[in-house]
Amino acid sequence: MRAPEEAYNSKSRRIEWKLDIFFNGANQDPVSIVRDNFLISAEVLEEAMSSSNTPWGNVSANELTASIRNTGDIFNPGNIESPYYGKIKEGLMIAAFIRPATNSDVYDWDPCGVFYVADWVTRSGGLTAEITCYDKIADVLNAQNVKLRVYPDIAKRDFIQTFFTSLNVPVIIDPLLTGILPFGYHIKENKDFLNTISSGLQVFIFCDHSGTIQVQYMRASKEVSHTITDNDQIVDISAQRGVMLDYDGVQLLLKAPQLSDSVEIYSSKKMEIPTAGLLLEAQLFTKKPVAMLELGKVSNMGLGKVLVQEATSLDCSLQVVNLLGRSFVDDISLYGRIVETSDTDYSSTGRNLLKYDNIYCQTVEQFESTKRFLSAFVSSDLPQIELTVRGNPQFALGQKIRVNSLRFNLNFTGLLIKQKLHYDGGLSSTLTLMNSTILEVE
Repeated sequence: MRAPEEAYNSKSRRIEWKLDIFFNGANQDPVSIVRDNFLISAEVLEEAMSSSNTPWGNVSANELTASIRNTGDIFNPGNIESPYYGKIKEGLMIAAFIRPATNSDVYDWDPCGVFYVADWVTRSGGLTAEITCYDKIADVLNAQNVKLRVYPDIAKRDFIQTFFTSLNVPVIIDPLLTGILPFGYHIKENKDFLNTISSGLQVFIFCDHSGTIQVQYMRASKEVSHTITDNDQIVDISAQRGVMLDYDGVQLLLKAPQLSDSVEIYSSKKMEIPTAGLLLEAQLFTKKPVAMLELGKVSNMGLGKVLVQEATSLDCSLQVVNLLGRSFVDDISLYGRIVETSDTDYSSTGRNLLKYDNIYCQTVEQFESTKRFLSAFVSSDLPQIELTVRGNPQFALGQKIRVNSLRFNLNFTGLLIKQKLHYDGGLSSTLTLMNSTILEVE
């Protein structure tokens, strides 16, 4: 039975935290670390966005840190006598759980995320092992950069799905994210892609408590998931304007895309073409993103021909066929059409404008929606709040939470964009909420 919310709100609650460490692999039984055996303290930091100079921040991996007793050097990776020797390594899976404990009821564990070891520090004979882990978003950020072709008139959801599919990473994409991108393309690193998609399409990208990557449309109207008050959860409240404090207006660009005329997108001078021909792999285009390939040639077209084997918006592989019957030297060129943008500028009145320039702000609809959101954010007296609360792992990123506090004279409703759960025998937490009236502005 899952714990009711009242169990986490109880003044006499007792909290248990568990780390399941999968020393023998994700499909084998884990070793459970709890307060009664090895656990000293643990903390989970989860963010729908990390702080930056935009209202929605950047995409980041959630983090688990823990301190456990290293009794008998059992958790020292170099201890050959340890039953876990050779098993403590980077990528080791750890799942975190919390539940309230009572004398009469036994509740199911509430999951707090699935993580993978990035750092495990002990000293020989040391009393503790200090563990740092991140969730699957870290793998996406650190993976080899994805290269995609240009996708004309693609659904926003399908474009995001294509990115994650290319990495063979499961993802759940909010069905409330609708609309078409006139041109979907990606020309930078994975981190830049996620950050640009997040701000451009106004989505949160994060791992949920089950370890699944979620893409959640931040502008959708939602029902309230939790209401917290002085009597159950609230310890302290602070208002936040953060980086928005100095802005008094917005400036943004509508970047309407279109195909260019045919232009030279690749050139290689004085190439020796062997009798058997030549294969050139991953040749970078000099102009990008390339949406359409039209012509590949050598300068003396009767001597050879150029065939495109594979192509993305950034590069391609070329096969040069020798028609002469002996080696020769010639120039190789490739022509095609790239995506260009026609920029339309909007600036409100103000002395210090928040500037927004995003390649996915391609339609008037997206432009107007972004303008309303940014304008509401910079003009709000209370765009975000940060709360210190007693803690409840059933709070989840993207949920709508209502705050009613007589002590702080505050009635506020916002989306949970950051949560830090800390355990050292007792549970405490900090929450950051973004004002829902800003996100839901029409």
